[in-house]
Amino acid sequence: KQDFAQLEDFNTDRADESYQKEYFENLNNPNGRKISTIDSAERNYPKVTQKQIDDLQTKWQDTEISTALWEIINKNQVQELERLLTAKPIYAFVRSADGRGPMWWAHEYGRDEIIEILRELGVSENFKDKF
Repeated sequence: KQDFAQLEDFNTDRADESYQKEYFENLNNPNGRKISTIDSAERNYPKVTQKQIDDLQTKWQDTEISTALWEIINKNQVQELERLLTAKPIYAFVRSADGRGPMWWAHEYGRDEIIEILRELGVSENFKDKF
């Protein structure tokens, strides 16, 4: 089974030099924290409509996407999350079978930078889980 993050590495159109720079930064960062290279003022996520959000909120389920998001947030992989949400901003609103989603996990693990990214996308901090 391939790791979602591995697949993303091969699907990017980045120059080899930037990839190598990021690779060595990650090697020198043993706790795994990916430091964001994008200032919040520079982020430009595509807009998600309220209808898209409402449609997704009715579908609480464990999927490859919800699992990948949990792993990214758990490992505090900020750059990976930024890449994913730039391509598919609707993923910020995904909910797992228990009703928890990216914002819940970000708060659970104290991921302040991820919380800020999710806020920028309009993810509510008032969603309730199944419990």
